[in-house]
Amino acid sequence: MSDNQSRATRPMIDERVHTSVLHEKRHWQTIAERLEPLPMLLFCPACGHQHVDAPDPAHDWTNPPHRSHLCGSCGCIWRPADFPTTGIERIRTQGKVDTWTVEDGAAKAAEIGREGR
Repeated sequence: MSDNQSRATRPMIDERVHTSVLHEKRHWQTIAERLEPLPMLLFCPACGHQHVDAPDPAHDWTNPPHRSHLCGSCGCIWRPADFPTTGIERIRTQGKVDTWTVEDGAAKAAEIGREGR
């Protein structure tokens, strides 16, 4: 392929890649908008504080489906997934071979707090 042919096909390839990426983004965005929030154990990545979602009428927060979460301890805002999630205090089940619990997470958060991370 000559250099001129290469330059001529580059915009066409770039346009196809761009169109494909946009299509995929819209696909996942549509799926995410249809989902109920996924209940998860959420811990702030900055300070380790456990994040539990709940309505807060004093701040006009009704707890609608959302992807980004605000840490009530340090103010960090993070997104644990590309779909709506809701922070819960504890999960309802535990697997037979699970080696981590919410209590382990709380202990780690306390440790991080003591270290002043």
